Amino acid sequence: MATVETATSASTHAAFFVERITVRNFKGIEHLELELKPGLSLLVGRNIAGKSRLLRALHIAVGDVSVERDDLTVGSDEPAEIDVVIAPLPVVAKTATDTSIGLGSQAGATDELFDQALLQVLGESVALVSDSPVRQRFGC
Repeated sequence: MATVETATSASTHAAFFVERITVRNFKGIEHLELELKPGLSLLVGRNIAGKSRLLRALHIAVGDVSVERDDLTVGSDEPAEIDVVIAPLPVVAKTATDTSIGLGSQAGATDELFDQALLQVLGESVALVSDSPVRQRFGC
């Protein structure tokens, strides 16, 4: 028999992850779209491939650092764009043997909702992207 719990019940961290990041005309990146899944994500590549530039774009988008003039130079007259989509962590099912199975995209998937404390921080910017199952997303 499986019991269902939210990702926050086992930790004090907010139960969300960066689902997608899109960067255009930023620090030499003409256009980049990256889809991520819950869990550990690794950026691997050769030197000057853009790993640190992508992380800087993410820091700017979430307000962790201020944008600098050098960030906006790409050799284009188009404005720089950084779009980030944040999603709630999927509900996890625990079986009798304590094996965790993510239910986010499987048939009969459960709702993907931000917890109430995080909803208070995100405010009116949370969007409903699906009715059944209910899926909430936040974009910045």
